[in-house]
Amino acid sequence: MKAKSVLVLLLLVLAGAANADEGKVVPVHFAAGKSAATVNGTVRGHGYVDYQIDSRAGQLLSVDLKSKHTQCFFNVLPPGSRDVALYNSSNSGNKLSKRLLPADGNYTVRVYLMRAAAGRDETAQFSVQLSVTGKPLASLPDSEDAMDEKGYHASGPVSCSYYLDKNLKTCEAGVIRRGHDGTATVVLTAKGLKRTILFVKGKAVGSDSMDSMSATRKGGDTLVKFGQDSEQYTIPDALIFGG
Repeated sequence: MKAKSVLVLLLLVLAGAANADEGKVVPVHFAAGKSAATVNGTVRGHGYVDYQIDSRAGQLLSVDLKSKHTQCFFNVLPPGSRDVALYNSSNSGNKLSKRLLPADGNYTVRVYLMRAAAGRDETAQFSVQLSVTGKPLASLPDSEDAMDEKGYHASGPVSCSYYLDKNLKTCEAGVIRRGHDGTATVVLTAKGLKRTILFVKGKAVGSDSMDSMSATRKGGDTLVKFGQDSEQYTIPDALIFGG
């Protein structure tokens, strides 16, 4: 076989492999008056299925995955995330109950096979029940608190630390206020790090992290920690309540 033909064949094989690994995206829409739906699907090898659900801060997400294949699991990805999950069912179980959502946008429930089963090109059939309940927390309108060009009611630096970057001292914080009582979504970013925290009446109640969250008051600030001090943020009252 000529070298050119071999190259073309190799490119076709590689393209086929890449296509096999690509995920399928399925938008989920609930029937009128309903807050839940059950969908059925199949996942094979390194492929996956992404179920996208448009949800709002303050709502509660529940996911229940059932499959006869013991290596079939799901992750929940927050809005804008390609692979960093807020829930991993291979660690925490194939049933997620009423997870408080911290931000507005498309949440992705990604169904997949574990690496060993994927490497054997195994196939799993599954059903997954998805539900979003609870009243959303609407953001304040511009007439009450105008947003800037980034879509925040206010933004500025806050003190933070991150275990993967010992030199990190400051993060950029943006806030979407959802009331005048300290109910707000705070988005923190720094050098590729992004964390979203939901405050209700001045208390940190939810986030997009898989790690456990703790919050303590310190003067006019709230000190929020994740895991074993893997992340730490100091959120001033002025940011979430406004001036």
